[in-house]
Parts: sequence; C-alpha cells; structure tokens
Amino acid sequence: YALELPSFVVDAYTKRLLSRLGIMTATRYGEMQRWFMSQLVDDVPLFNNFHACIVLLCKDFCLTKPRCEGCPLRQNCKSVN
Repeated sequence: YALELPSFVVDAYTKRLLSRLGIMTATRYGEMQRWFMSQLVDDVPLFNNFHACIVLLCKDFCLTKPRCEGCPLRQNCKSVN
C-alpha cells in the first residue's frame, strides 16, 4: 500500500475466506500472496479493491463464527452452516 507497488495483502480475513471456500488452506503468507497475484492482473487499485471486498465480506458474514445466511458466496462455500 505505502509504495503503490502491485502486491496483494494477505491477512486473517484472506486466509479465513480462502480456507472456507476450499481454495487454499496454506498458512504461509508468501504462498497465498503468490496465488492471488497469479490469478489477478498486476494492478494496485485492483489489489486494494479486491482486498477491501474480502474484508467487507468477512466482517459481515465470514466471521470467526460464520453467519452463512445471506452470504453472497454461500453456494461456493465448503463450510456452510
């Protein structure tokens, strides 16, 4: 973020979402970051917006104790309650 370099931020929200969707369960920052960056075009605003969407989704639905009802990714989630 600080230097406006195309680098995807991986945090607890990102890890939780990827794990629950069954995409990746790895806990290594670099591995998850490389996966995201291989799936998206190198673009700082895209990375920032994509991460912001993950944060919003996790704050509303994919909490530590998930609220699956109404989640827009419910159909694709491997951890639906």
